[in-house]
Amino acid sequence: MFPDLYNPPERSSIVVYHYFTVICQVISNFDSSVNPFRNEVSGMLNTSPLLYHCILSLSSAHLHQNDIGQSNISLQYQTEAISSLSKQLAETSIVKSKEADAVRVDTQISKSLTVKDDVLLGAILLGMTSAWHDASSTGLPHLYGTRQLFKSWTSFNGLIHPDKRSDMTSVQTFLSSSMMYWEAMSSFIHDQSLDVLDYLEIFHRSGAEPSATPCPWTGVGSSIFLHLAKAGTLVRNKRSLRSLDFVKNGEFYRQALHMDLLNEASLLEQAILSYELPVMYRVQDVGDPRTPPDHLLSIARCYQLSALLEIYRAFPELASAEIVEESGHLRRNGTEGSSQPNVVLQLAFDILKSLRAMPDSSGTVSTQTLPLLIAGSALRQKLPSTTMESQSSNTEVLHFREFVRTRVLHLYRTVGLRIIKHAAIILNEVWSLMDSMVSEGEYFQKDIHWIDVMCEKRLETMLG
Repeated sequence: MFPDLYNPPERSSIVVYHYFTVICQVISNFDSSVNPFRNEVSGMLNTSPLLYHCILSLSSAHLHQNDIGQSNISLQYQTEAISSLSKQLAETSIVKSKEADAVRVDTQISKSLTVKDDVLLGAILLGMTSAWHDASSTGLPHLYGTRQLFKSWTSFNGLIHPDKRSDMTSVQTFLSSSMMYWEAMSSFIHDQSLDVLDYLEIFHRSGAEPSATPCPWTGVGSSIFLHLAKAGTLVRNKRSLRSLDFVKNGEFYRQALHMDLLNEASLLEQAILSYELPVMYRVQDVGDPRTPPDHLLSIARCYQLSALLEIYRAFPELASAEIVEESGHLRRNGTEGSSQPNVVLQLAFDILKSLRAMPDSSGTVSTQTLPLLIAGSALRQKLPSTTMESQSSNTEVLHFREFVRTRVLHLYRTVGLRIIKHAAIILNEVWSLMDSMVSEGEYFQKDIHWIDVMCEKRLETMLG
């Protein structure tokens, strides 16, 4: 028995109450009785000390976000949650390879792969909310460990088999989509090879699903987040090639590696363009008036376009035509010859128009940080010109910058996390650098990317 679970002290009661009254809303695209952060977590709390401690940890961190005097309480809860997870993992032997499985007897395999839903969810929550305690925390050590845990959970539940995946429970869908979301948010803050994401490929759907049950983080487009994770990985890989400039024969190796990355980016571009969002009538109504089905479709499209924007910024060779939406599908405009800056800027406008069309009361606001950062950081003015087109474009750039500032400020006030300040600082620094280059006539000489600014200012954090 766990007495604290049934008779929590007054402080714990307040923190748990804060979770169900505030956190469930600010952490999700939607909140209602079908929100897994509400219904699934409440069902697990009385039997899972780990999840109970995780909820205390993240809820207390949010509750005392701006109260330094109470931060020790949040850290105490976090320490207890980590200790509880360590205890669970000590009892769970993780098989790291198929070869290892082959030499174990059935009973050993069964024991080694016993990874329960609450353990995996607890690990995800600890990692995703690490920055709630310290905005400079990336949660990456948690991610690296949770990947192995997720692989064992996948095997334990038989999800390596297609027939099992086609009939996943709501909790399994929630957990697999949460890993895709976590990988997408993390891909822009650390370097990794593309193949580390292979473990999620079996959960990827290339086409529209017959029906779409929204998830609180990924909405109705979980596979889009795997695309975004790959885009973030390729962008960082491309930018890391600059280090070869100081190596003997570095240019030769750089060009060879660039071609490999370009080929991967081209394949990813096609996968993103061919991905179909579900049609409106197949999107389940989540029972939250703040988040109707069209909002879920809009935020999914924003993430889809964000992945394309990042690819085109990193690989200008692919940005030869503007992207248009036709009958619910994305495609290249038949007219080739558009310049890369124009293609990128138009994508940024399209993303921000979609975000602007959703009121700031939309439940999707809680997951808008990254698309605001990606699109907002692409709002670059053109060189001063007497042409009406240039003047109109610059006016629109300034207009959308103001929208981004306003929405990010609202996001900070709504979500109440210091990590939002990191995004605001990055955006303001990017715009300042861009504007100084334009005023000096250096528009085409240097690419100002938000990742570089983030790294230089040491502002890496969990962006979701």
